[in-house]
Amino acid sequence: MSLRQETGSTRLDDAARAGWLYYVAGNTQDQIAAKLGISRQTAQRLVSLAMSEGLIKVRVDHPIANCLDLAARLKSRFALDLVE
Repeated sequence: MSLRQETGSTRLDDAARAGWLYYVAGNTQDQIAAKLGISRQTAQRLVSLAMSEGLIKVRVDHPIANCLDLAARLKSRFALDLVE
């Protein structure tokens, strides 16, 4: 499988594919690069693009997740250095 050298939605498609391979299939960036026929650096950039474009979402199913979310919002809202 070879990665297309295009922009726009095709790049997002490739980013989604790389993100899925990394986060769901558990592939390393080297493995993604080999599967997509790209360099490891390009694989890393595609995984990062998937995250920054909101293609990848992470959810923690544990009560502590609500506490961590609240802590992050308090830290941001009140410009705090440390929230425990």
